[in-house]
Parts: sequence; C-alpha cells; structure tokens
Amino acid sequence: MRRFFITALAVALASLGLMLLIPHDRYIQAQDVRVGAFARLGWIYERIHFDPTPIDVAFIGTSHTMNGVNGAVVSAGLSRMSGHPVYVANLAIPQYGRNFHWLLVRELLEHRKVKTLVLEVTENESRQPHPLFAYWADVSDVLEAPVLINLNWFTDIARLPLRQLTLGVKTLFPEE
Repeated sequence: MRRFFITALAVALASLGLMLLIPHDRYIQAQDVRVGAFARLGWIYERIHFDPTPIDVAFIGTSHTMNGVNGAVVSAGLSRMSGHPVYVANLAIPQYGRNFHWLLVRELLEHRKVKTLVLEVTENESRQPHPLFAYWADVSDVLEAPVLINLNWFTDIARLPLRQLTLGVKTLFPEE
C-alpha cells in the first residue's frame, strides 16, 4: 500500500512538472485576459509587437497613469516643442504590483527601442503583487520570484500547471 502511494505521488508530481513545459502562444495569452480594464493587456501586447508606430515615450503604471495621461495630448505637446514627431504610448494597467510592471517593462524593452520610460511611483509602495503577474509571467519568472517579498509565491506556483494546460489547449485550438 505504501508503494502505491509513493508511486501515485511520483506520477502526480511528474505530471504537474510536465504541465509546466507545455508551450503556448504569448499573443493568445495576452488576448485571453478579458476582465474589465485588465483586458487592456491584449492591446498593450499588440502595440508592442504588431504596431509599427515607434514608441519614443512609454508610460507604465496603475489606473492613475492609465486615466491621467492622455498619450495623444502628450505626444502633440512634445512634438510641437521638439519640432519633430514624438510617439507616446500609455501602457499602464490598473492596480498596484511592481512585479507586473517589471514584466511589462521587460516585454517593451526586449522588443522596442524606447527613448524615455516613465514609471509611476507613489510615496508608499504596496507590497501586494499584481493580480495578473501569475497569469502573464513566464514559468521561470514565477518560480524564481523572491519568496520573501512575493506574498503570493505559493499560490502563483499552484496555479501554473492549470494555466499552462489551458493556454496550451487554446494555442492548439484557438477561438475563431
């Protein structure tokens, strides 16, 4: 009986581990977020990856930045002052969580040349992780997140296998 439980546990752990290796399409992952203003992640991904318009100035932050910075107005003002076109992208998404801001900045800088990056800061930074972190982060980002400062580390890891399986299926069979 003991051997059965050890074997069952080994099979379960191996299955969960293999689920972490299931590949998926990042575009589908971004478009799959459909909750309120978080659905903006799909537009942000498209702006970074598919829109040929340059990003000279990028704003990253919470809903304060999202609602308080009008990219078109800032772009027009900077263009008028500099005498040449300046392209502004407001890539802010609601809620605090520096771990998610880090992911957005990394995604942006890996795929675009940005002249100025404006990051919203507050005098009292929240320790709370962003709710989208575990959904948008690579498996390695979640596993390597510092346990001492990531308050959701165990929860994030527990969600990974199902997330990977779901995204893998959606990549194989995208919605039409």
